[in-house]
Formats: sequence, structure tokens, C-alpha cells
Amino acid sequence: MTATGVTGYLLYLGQGTLALISGVVFAKVIAFHFIIEIHERFKKKHVILKS
Repeated sequence: MTATGVTGYLLYLGQGTLALISGVVFAKVIAFHFIIEIHERFKKKHVILKS
């Protein structure tokens, strides 16, 4: 939600370039977070199956 708010506020201020940069940066951070979460879930399932 914060990423959307910051990007939206930058657009509101007319800072299109900064809004684009912040959108790209936030998208990478959000994607990285989901990848790590999926990896952790897979690792937990893998450990349970081995036991």
C-alpha cells in the first residue's frame, strides 16, 4: 500500500519520472518478497516430506 501511495503522490505532484522510477523499484522489492516467501514455503514442505 505504501508503494502505491508514494507513486500516486509523485504522479499527483507532476513528477512522472520519479513516479516511474519508484514504481520500478517498488515492483522489484515486492517481487523479491514474494519469491522469498514462495521459496520458504517450498523449503518447509520439502523438509516435512523428508521426515
